[in-house]
Amino acid sequence: MLRKRGQASVDFILTYGWAILLFILVIAVLVYFQITPLTYTARSCILFPGLLCESHKATPTKVILLVGNYLGQAITINSINVETCATPASGSLSAGGRKTFYMLNCTNGKVGSRFKKEINIIYTDETGFSYAKKGLLITTISPDSESALGIEDITPPWIFNIVPANGSILTATSITLSSETDENANCQFSLIPFEYDSGFDFTTTGLKAHSSNMALQDNRQYIYHIKCKDSSGNYNTDENEGITTFKIDTTYVPPGEGEPGGEEGGNTTTATSYSYKRTVAFTENRGIARNSPYSFSFNPNSHVQSDCDDVIVKDGTTEIPSNIISCSGSSVELAVNLNLAASGTKSLDVYYGNSAAAAPSYRTDGTEPITGKIIVTGLWITVNSGTFSKYKQMYSAIYQWALGSSSGVIGCGSGNYCEEQGELTDVNSYAGTSYTFNSASATGSLVTNGVKNYNLVVYGNSWSINGDHSQSEYNEYLRLGGSLLFTGQDSFSIPFTTSFLPDDYNFRAVQRNLDCSQFPCSASDSSHSIGDNTFCGDWGYSCQTKSAVDISSNSRYYKVWSTAYTNPTLAIAGLNSPYTLSYTIGAETAA
Repeated sequence: MLRKRGQASVDFILTYGWAILLFILVIAVLVYFQITPLTYTARSCILFPGLLCESHKATPTKVILLVGNYLGQAITINSINVETCATPASGSLSAGGRKTFYMLNCTNGKVGSRFKKEINIIYTDETGFSYAKKGLLITTISPDSESALGIEDITPPWIFNIVPANGSILTATSITLSSETDENANCQFSLIPFEYDSGFDFTTTGLKAHSSNMALQDNRQYIYHIKCKDSSGNYNTDENEGITTFKIDTTYVPPGEGEPGGEEGGNTTTATSYSYKRTVAFTENRGIARNSPYSFSFNPNSHVQSDCDDVIVKDGTTEIPSNIISCSGSSVELAVNLNLAASGTKSLDVYYGNSAAAAPSYRTDGTEPITGKIIVTGLWITVNSGTFSKYKQMYSAIYQWALGSSSGVIGCGSGNYCEEQGELTDVNSYAGTSYTFNSASATGSLVTNGVKNYNLVVYGNSWSINGDHSQSEYNEYLRLGGSLLFTGQDSFSIPFTTSFLPDDYNFRAVQRNLDCSQFPCSASDSSHSIGDNTFCGDWGYSCQTKSAVDISSNSRYYKVWSTAYTNPTLAIAGLNSPYTLSYTIGAETAA
């Protein structure tokens, strides 16, 4: 029997119409959400391989991401943001570390609305290379109340915008120390490394801005450490963050200001052409990280004039402070502050010319690295009845290591049994050296008209805990290559810190009981000498209850051991201590 055409159409719609309607609905949903079936997901946060978005949340005014770093190295996130937020987030991420990033001042839409935005990331790796990456965030806007955010806060506050800025020179003694954090926090500060709750509270703190007014001393360099704690109990523990170094100098005139000649009163001698370049590659092959001054030398092929002022050192594109130790047409020796990870490598570029150029301003502003050495002993190692030969052996080793030669002028600082001519004669006779003693008091002046008066100054048993000179005087003397020796446990008033020495060269004396099991090396092992590090436990001298020198993790002191005296505890800091590095000098090329 034949059916009518209209009846067949009705049957088709009744049979297949539901499927057509469903297809139309799916297309409408995909168009509304602006996605395809292959990319659709209700909630998604994707960064890039190695950087994982572990959790996320978007509110009308902020975007929050919990990010994990699995790139195999520490990175610095310079900026992470979405286009709807006016204030990007930033901060450092250790290898394997996790951090919560807050993007603020956003216009993300109403609660319950859909949110789909690209995440733009700029980060720098350990080698200094920068990268720009993109991610994607798809989610639903949540309420702005903290209780509704739902992301665990596991990271301490990020400290930024520290004032005074690192490396600045201030011309007023009344300053305001301030910083900001990326979340509400309570912040503290200290002149030495500290753990949160043991510092000084900022006068204004508790929110995101923190500040205190201070009256400081002229002609002194300061290092301030800042740590903060948020409402979740997270606080800063990284000693390399929240630090600013600055100097007070009321007579300072910025380069280019107040000087005759040149355009706009600038100094016409500062423009220098550096025609030649050598690359210096350092290698740390002892498995011990270092952060201390280091010297190296190279052959300028007769290009450099006798004043050596046309020599600079760059780390990548950034010029770094250097201290010229000596100079000739065949050899230039200079010092830089060298930061190397354990078993790490680093390359610096030395640029030089062939003219008597003006010295860079940093060579006279107190930021150039020291070239002298600082030696501190935890024991009274001056004359000791019955062990006089070992006393002479110890001192002769210290003198030769600190001065780098068998001759030089040795002065006497404060304290008892400071080296007098008679004792120095005994040392010379023992070691075959020719050191001379300057009977003038070392407390008078360490430097006269830019020239050091002593190669080494010795401070004897019970030396003054306040030091004989100001920090700025010690700085000038050490930068000129003068060395210091502090000895005698009776001088230590526990606890005690050497705050009169240059910042970063700090330690404290403590009393502790020593266990023989700490020192697997034999005390008769003569392979460990002054200035040489040891892997024999923490200290490496025979087990007795003595004063110890406790060195903080970021101090530029090193604990070393010597068998030259029965029970020495030595902390040595300064140029090339406590061991030399391997470095290679590249061929001369055009700059």
